Amino acid sequence: MKTGSPTPPSDIPLSDSTPASLISQVVIPVSLTLAPETLIEEAIAYMHKADHSCVLITHQQRLVGMFTERELIRLINTGQHAASQPISEVMVREVETIRAADIKDVLSILQKMEHGQLRYLPVVGEIGELAGMITQDSLLNVINPNEVEQMSGLNEPLQIEARRTRVQAERCWCTLLDNVQLMVIGLDSRGKVTYANPFFLQRTGYTTSEVVDADWLSCCFSSTESPEIIGYFHQLQNHENHEQYRELPLQYENTILTKAGEERTVVWNNTLLHDYEDKVVGTISIGEDITDRSAIERMKGEFIATVSHELRTPLTAIHGGIKLLSRGTISSQSDQGRNLIQLVERNSQRLIKVVNDILELEN
Repeated sequence: MKTGSPTPPSDIPLSDSTPASLISQVVIPVSLTLAPETLIEEAIAYMHKADHSCVLITHQQRLVGMFTERELIRLINTGQHAASQPISEVMVREVETIRAADIKDVLSILQKMEHGQLRYLPVVGEIGELAGMITQDSLLNVINPNEVEQMSGLNEPLQIEARRTRVQAERCWCTLLDNVQLMVIGLDSRGKVTYANPFFLQRTGYTTSEVVDADWLSCCFSSTESPEIIGYFHQLQNHENHEQYRELPLQYENTILTKAGEERTVVWNNTLLHDYEDKVVGTISIGEDITDRSAIERMKGEFIATVSHELRTPLTAIHGGIKLLSRGTISSQSDQGRNLIQLVERNSQRLIKVVNDILELEN
């Protein structure tokens, strides 16, 4: 079996108007090709082993034909015993192709394939050399399924496949957001809640019906919330200059209210949602409830402040007393000196007690 290796997508000659990123996304490399003299039985074995439904036939790196499952089914249905014949006898010779330089956008390619009822569209270079392959799957991997569904004239199987791809993607994201142990809130451009995940509902006590379609600022924001945060949110929703979005801090901390009126402190990471024209249509916000952590940090700060005071006071007395005695400013044999020694001893005992209390907390 003679095979050849076509030009990989990254080496396809492009015109000045052909986006290289589009080529790399929709054009898949053809790892092996068959020569015209390859026997049909060998071609079928190759297709089965490689799990391919299509093979391209080339001669001197130029595309001369195609053999797909359709041709195989046609052979079986007609009862022809052609397994030992060369594949050139049954291959499709007039193959619809597209020049790499003519690839401009995904939708035009999709329309071309739909018009010709093509499942495979070989890509060729300037002199007809095989450069790769475009398939319906490679297109659907990069095109927005909603755009496919909205295109008139597309056949039903392709629209069904587009819907299936969209549903699978949505289901994947919903599963992720529904199970993440973080608060997730989706808002539209008016600030209305479009989505609240189970973790948010669990932490706040709300039900889905109470939150979805509610105004986010009125429903969940604390009345003591700073005007800066509220103003920031309005700015986030109402900007029309996309360059300004990059200047906005898309992470902030604020207080929200639970259904019971309890305040929860949340750190939010916000992502802007855009439509196909790159206009902002809403936000998706993922928040970490740091209420308990903040309380612990506050208690820790208060504890450190208290301990610092309890340690510093006796240490100051001990240090001052010893300094006076060591310099001879006060004689240790005098009444004042003996009182000073007793003061140092009392503060030493106090210091030992504080240290022991801290060690007990560690245990």
